[in-house]
Order: sequence, then C-alpha cells, then structure tokens
Amino acid sequence: MFYRIDRNRIIRELNTPAIMPFIISGASSSIGLQWRAIITGKVLSQPEFGIGTLMQAAQTFLNVDAVISWTIVALMISYGSEKVIRWI
Repeated sequence: MFYRIDRNRIIRELNTPAIMPFIISGASSSIGLQWRAIITGKVLSQPEFGIGTLMQAAQTFLNVDAVISWTIVALMISYGSEKVIRWI
C-alpha cells in the first residue's frame, strides 16, 4: 500500500459509498418486480384471498371500479416497499 491506508478503511470510506446508489437502485427495481410476480402468481393460482384473485374476479364481472381500486392498492404496496428500501 502506497499511502499505508488500511484495507478496511478503503472499503468503508471509498468503495461502499461508491456502490451504494447501484445497490439501492437494484434493490428497489427487484422489489417492484417481486410485487408484480406475486400478484401475477395469485391471478394464476387463484387462492381464496389475494389481490390477484380479487382483481381477476372484478375483471371477470366487469367491475371496473374494483379493478382500479385493487390496482391502486398494489401500486401503494409497491411504492411503500420501494420507499422502505430507499430509507434503509
């Protein structure tokens, strides 16, 4: 080491701050994709209680206001998860 700086200090003060934006961006993107996959899975598997099941039932019976309501709920859950990740 040229300047006799400890490796732990280099990682803590140089490398970690440099990669944090990429970690946060990747984590928030994956959380959004995760919620879409969960809701899609619930549409396909049709459990008794689930956002996807209720959205599918509302779509089947042409209940537009319920479809929009469940979509807004799904968006709020996804947005809240993203905010929690960015806060952490």
